[in-house]
Amino acid sequence: MASADSLQVTSQGLQTTIALLGDHLNQIGAVRQISNHLEELSAVEPCSGSSIQLNLDLKRVERITSAGLNELIGINSLARSRGIRLVLLDVQKSVREIFELTRLERMFEFRCSAAGV
Repeated sequence: MASADSLQVTSQGLQTTIALLGDHLNQIGAVRQISNHLEELSAVEPCSGSSIQLNLDLKRVERITSAGLNELIGINSLARSRGIRLVLLDVQKSVREIFELTRLERMFEFRCSAAGV
């Protein structure tokens, strides 16, 4: 299970960024924490024309297992069903290649943060 310090959460307006502090995406506890944040975000009522965005900062994640991919698919589905836009930030090349090999890159939105990698 992920420890309390496996995620760093920052919010600014309708955007919340969850940074994974290590290779924690592959642990069920981290995914559960992310899902809990999604549930909290879905309770927020955005102004007309605005949307809630959840950024997952993956710059420290160097590898991802099939279980991790499966969990991300679940998080993406949950976000969409709640009307929340999910963005994967600063995905390392090795992890991005896995998305491309599995053709999952079409399912997700990828971005580099201003700090970049």
